[in-house]
Amino acid sequence: MTVSTCLPRALVFTLSTLTLLVPPICSQDAKPTPMRVNSPLVVVRAEVLDRAHMFSASGKERDCMRAEHQSFYDLSLTQPYIPKACWGLLVRDLKLSDFHLFVERTEQKVQGFNLERSNMLVRDNLGIHYEFSFTPTGVWSSLDLPRPRRENVPVSENFFYFYNLAFVPEGAAGVSCHKIKLKVNRPRTVAYYREEYCAQQTPFDLLVGTSLGTLLEQLIDSTKPGTLALSHQFGSFYASNGKSRVWLSLEFPGNSLKRHWEWNDYWNLQASIGVLGIVRNRDGTEVLRFSDLGCCSDYSTSRLFTTVPFSARLLSNQMIGIEEVRLPVRYETQFDLPPGDYELRLALSDGVKVGRFQAGLKIENPEGQALALSSVMLGKRVQDAHVAAEELAAAENFAPQYVPMVSKGVQVAPTGNTSFKQDEQMLAYFEVYAPKLVSSSLTVQAHYRISDATTQEIKKDLGTFDASPYVIPGKTTIPIGGRIFLNTLAKGSYHLEVQATDSSGQTTPWHWAAFSVE
Repeated sequence: MTVSTCLPRALVFTLSTLTLLVPPICSQDAKPTPMRVNSPLVVVRAEVLDRAHMFSASGKERDCMRAEHQSFYDLSLTQPYIPKACWGLLVRDLKLSDFHLFVERTEQKVQGFNLERSNMLVRDNLGIHYEFSFTPTGVWSSLDLPRPRRENVPVSENFFYFYNLAFVPEGAAGVSCHKIKLKVNRPRTVAYYREEYCAQQTPFDLLVGTSLGTLLEQLIDSTKPGTLALSHQFGSFYASNGKSRVWLSLEFPGNSLKRHWEWNDYWNLQASIGVLGIVRNRDGTEVLRFSDLGCCSDYSTSRLFTTVPFSARLLSNQMIGIEEVRLPVRYETQFDLPPGDYELRLALSDGVKVGRFQAGLKIENPEGQALALSSVMLGKRVQDAHVAAEELAAAENFAPQYVPMVSKGVQVAPTGNTSFKQDEQMLAYFEVYAPKLVSSSLTVQAHYRISDATTQEIKKDLGTFDASPYVIPGKTTIPIGGRIFLNTLAKGSYHLEVQATDSSGQTTPWHWAAFSVE
């Protein structure tokens, strides 16, 4: 994962004729290993709990959790939060030899084993929310949560773990599904895990062969109008080895998604919220697919609501609070593609409502070009990149192949909803590829302007600015991010247009991102 090691001067961007930030000294590590989207591995995620802690925590553990929460809320946005394990509920010291995994009563050879964080409590410029991940590149996000009063700080762990057990099933064919049984060599524990896998499932395609996956396959090619409001944005950025990484961001109304509560020794939140994406060549040949389960997983989350009594037949405040942190409202993922002309189709559903879209996806290869430009993507949320990197490093394999957008020590999250209020900050992110940047005295400039989406009339020219403050020593890719002010624009639909030029006279075509002002 690319990680910035520099601190920002401020947690905002400035652009164009505005005052540019003084650049810190930055460095980035190498690009990540290309993703194995078609990996034959099946991954079983197991949550192992200590029965002695399932229904209560000791006074010392509660004091520790309360102190951890208070510490979290007291930190500034430039201070990382590294959580402390307080509760003995989650068993985190198991070894590979403690697990025995059976498929249709035949024990499997586990070829991969690691402990992974399933969620993070994240702070950004808009508030605090939970993020959770079940695939190497997929990240779901909750609503922004209200800041609790000091006397009402919640008492629970801020993070939870799963064991990942990866195996290559022997003799699996077709799309048939197989029963899984997992035994743990640790007394007084209980393990929660999915009880079947379907052939052709991979860590990047969790739903293939399942009932929800089959439904999504039907919905993705349907011509019927969607019944779920779904906003989206995507763009491509050159990665390495001739491939580009596609960033995809979705937003949707989580509160309108179907869910219900069931009693089974404790109240259990039930839902089937998932997403399926398929990339095809123009001739219809499938090139790549991904799927992910947003809520609620096959794994028990009893730790969150065992204190809710059976008599709570109506949603209690605790149940409502669980829905706020567990029902997703945003989804981000990434995938790599070689140059080509594709069609991207996507469907997100709760089993009843569906949101979908399809769009052309053209991937260009900047190799061999003297100067090239990525897509332009827009955002609303930013974090201190150094803080985000430290928190992610402490999260132990959380979405391990997701690559953040980082520019000058600030991390930008692409938004699915590109509609902005006049007083709302709009963040822009793009990358300039300049192969001669390291070997010569070449300088690069970037130009921003805003045009009317219908008439193409230029509504605001933000001028040209020097890209040197954004250059990373030794790198030929320049990541540029900044804040665009919208207060002088009337309500309507617009394009933010970007062009790059260099001191040798090379110029890129204009690239643009669509947005609207409410």
